[in-house]
Amino acid sequence: MHTSTSHIHSFGDLRSLLHQRPSASNWDLICDYLDALPEPHLEEVTHYLLTHLTHWPAKLRHAPHPWLMRALNQPLTPHWNIIRSASINTALPALPSQHFIAPLQHIHFNHPQSPRVLLALQPLLLNFQHMHIEHWQSSPQRLILTLHNLKLPALHSLSINHCRLNSAAIQHLCASSWFPQLKRINLAHNLIDDAALHDLLSLSGTHLQHLNLSHNLITIDGARLLIQHPKSQQLLTLSMHHNTRIKPHHLQSLLRLHTI
Repeated sequence: MHTSTSHIHSFGDLRSLLHQRPSASNWDLICDYLDALPEPHLEEVTHYLLTHLTHWPAKLRHAPHPWLMRALNQPLTPHWNIIRSASINTALPALPSQHFIAPLQHIHFNHPQSPRVLLALQPLLLNFQHMHIEHWQSSPQRLILTLHNLKLPALHSLSINHCRLNSAAIQHLCASSWFPQLKRINLAHNLIDDAALHDLLSLSGTHLQHLNLSHNLITIDGARLLIQHPKSQQLLTLSMHHNTRIKPHHLQSLLRLHTI
């Protein structure tokens, strides 16, 4: 049976949907079904979902905004156990970490106003694999200081975009204890210049495979430094478009590198 309706009406519909390809629309249907489910059935259905959602990407298994709003004032119900990611923005106050029972792996901070948003979630950060921060409204120095002091043992993907990070901030970021474990770094849309590139590569670990430095202030001299650095040989993807006088052919010396 192929579930093509806009609602799941029965447990049979749910089972059918779980045989389909994971998608954002199917995830919304699952969450709507759980919202309408009588509380006595939540635990049993949640257990069933946990065993059948293991192949779903963590980023798709996000907390719906109404669930986050309810979490401010109400104890979490069992279906929160299926959540693996959350998006926190300025419209949502900092959530008390004791509310969360879900093993979150991916978090997106959009327009955060204060480091308190990050610090309040420190007990949960041990599981985080992906962190995305954009449009930071406090000073870049406070952001980097906060990140530097966090314990992030599982983190392997970090995106910090539109946060006005300069090279001095990047140098402090690279000194974080968890920085060498990163596989993917996205620092697009900041104020990074050539001065940050040496530390960025020297202090990164052997796991780094994907680096996005687009929309910054890097020059051809910075690109040359990048090409000559031994760590560049391990990169699989690199993005440096919309930097100062950087053209794709400047980076062709990178072995096995796909420039974007």
